[in-house]
Amino acid sequence: MGKMTESSDGNRSFEIQSILEKCLAVFRDDTAAKLSADHPLFGPDGALESIQFVSFLVLVEQEINARFAVDIRLVSERAFSIKNSPFRSLTSLREWVIENLGAEK
Repeated sequence: MGKMTESSDGNRSFEIQSILEKCLAVFRDDTAAKLSADHPLFGPDGALESIQFVSFLVLVEQEINARFAVDIRLVSERAFSIKNSPFRSLTSLREWVIENLGAEK
């Protein structure tokens, strides 16, 4: 398999962002587009309540695994040991998904 180009990396990033927004919209009455990419996903000002957040992460895993034919787990000991949580915003979650997809190769 050849090396991924910057363009394909950008396409993958866009596709992952779209999946995240689609999954977020399942749990919110408004559209995910109304939130900035750096808006907190959980916490006092978060976009989701605790149980919604857990369900959101499960749905994201399912959608990513189905779309990219992989079996990644976003929630792990490593994820919780990182100083800046990969679950704090759509941007950080997108980067975490990309990192996990890269490790899947």
